[in-house]
Amino acid sequence: MAAADLMKMAMRAIANDPVMCQTGYMQLQIHDEIVCCVQKEHVDEYCRRLKGIMELNQPFMPFVPLTVDIGRGSTWAAAHK
Repeated sequence: MAAADLMKMAMRAIANDPVMCQTGYMQLQIHDEIVCCVQKEHVDEYCRRLKGIMELNQPFMPFVPLTVDIGRGSTWAAAHK
């Protein structure tokens, strides 16, 4: 399974999560990043669910644990500080 396959799996899971669909949306995906727009009052819950989807729903667990870093900011540059 390639990294692109893992990213597609995560993107499908995000798109099918009813809570995440009501509070935000995926804006774009670049290489190993997913950029999302989220309502300010729901950022913490959205990030928690996003991290859970991307870390726990991986087929290689527990042999090759995948970790996810989440950045927050009003711009892409601010999220990478």
